[in-house]
Amino acid sequence: TLDVARHCFGADRVLTGAGLPRAFTGKGVVVGWCDIGLDAMHPNFRTPDGRPAGRIKRLVQYRESQGERRIIDSPEEMALWRTDTVAQDHGTHVGGIIAGSDNWFGYRGIASDADIVVTLSELSDVGLLAGVEDIIEYARSVGKPAVVNLSMGNYTGPHDGTDLMCQYLDMLGEEAVICVSAGNEGNRTNAVRLEFSDGKPAQEIRLGNYSWNQFHIQGMTDVWSHDDRPVDVTVCVYDETTREKVWSVPVPSLRDGESYTLATPQCGFAGLFEGRMILAGDISPDNGRYELAIGYDLTTEQRSQEGAWARYNIAFEFRGADGVVADVYADGIYTRLRGMPGGPAPTTDLSFSNMATGRNTISVGMYTSRETAPLLNGDTDRFRNVEEGTVNVNSGYATLTDGRVMPLTVAPGAIVVSSSSSPYAATLPDVASARSEERFSRNAE
Repeated sequence: TLDVARHCFGADRVLTGAGLPRAFTGKGVVVGWCDIGLDAMHPNFRTPDGRPAGRIKRLVQYRESQGERRIIDSPEEMALWRTDTVAQDHGTHVGGIIAGSDNWFGYRGIASDADIVVTLSELSDVGLLAGVEDIIEYARSVGKPAVVNLSMGNYTGPHDGTDLMCQYLDMLGEEAVICVSAGNEGNRTNAVRLEFSDGKPAQEIRLGNYSWNQFHIQGMTDVWSHDDRPVDVTVCVYDETTREKVWSVPVPSLRDGESYTLATPQCGFAGLFEGRMILAGDISPDNGRYELAIGYDLTTEQRSQEGAWARYNIAFEFRGADGVVADVYADGIYTRLRGMPGGPAPTTDLSFSNMATGRNTISVGMYTSRETAPLLNGDTDRFRNVEEGTVNVNSGYATLTDGRVMPLTVAPGAIVVSSSSSPYAATLPDVASARSEERFSRNAE
């Protein structure tokens, strides 16, 4: 609960006005977040007199895949609308931390007197950016400053603030304070830096999934050269049992937006995988750097001798000219990177959200503010592998190619008890319970 987190970084002094001209509780400010899974009727969004959803001044829902945008700004519409999805509660949890009302058993957020605007979407770049614009537009219309939160992360991309998403957020940052999560992948091997030379012109890595069994490899790997010099690739199948490559195909050099497809049954994958892989390469007009993007959806049924995981793995052999340096990023959602014998070891050093690398946004990591949390039955739960007052192992971090060290700041974010969505909990009670336990033990926004 924020009773602990507020004291950790001095927010309680800001909220009470200690040593300040006045207390800062969010009054006179529009606070917004772009998310998914909002329970608008949650007590954390009531007015002090108990009016449901009264602090939510505007709600905008996008369905990007359908080309839909819906504005909800009356209590009657809000009560009928209820939630955007019963399959998520992230937006409710985040919102309770940011701006939960100070009128419900002490479970309050930080900006408890702020006006609220929430935008909900399918979390595409378009949906998120349009949502930030919606928050700023409302704040402008009522003559108040805006603060926007994006507790989202994406792990592919150039990681230098030059992609269009970061550029657009930087532009919007001229009108609002925009805080972006550093990501929760700080302990995951989503990235590796490759340095090529005449003595080491090729380097190999493997793909793994987050089920850790490697039977289904789905997702994306993104390769960014530090300059405009290209990186070429050979796609391989690696035998875990014999520890050798049993199939490989060199991909033609991809330039100027060219793409190349490997798909069964045409390419075969040695009869060991079914599915498709698409590769494309180009020099980015945003930063002049070469990018090799690799998307895949591949399945194998061949089991290892132990039977618990796949015998065969997808691997890449990357090649570059002398002096070329390139960073390889897995998507961090479906796939991770794994080492090959004799190859470089993927690390956590670049497991930072690309979305948070802009120059006019505030990247925020997380530290652990408590080691225990109260349960509804009155008991107390103690969590392992956390230490109060230290940066949480899951908090993303990186030294970017331009030398910036990220994130810019850290705040309480691990083991934070906040609100959950009633429709979500009612529809998926077992999942909701498990998600709550995972969120306690692993991370919170």
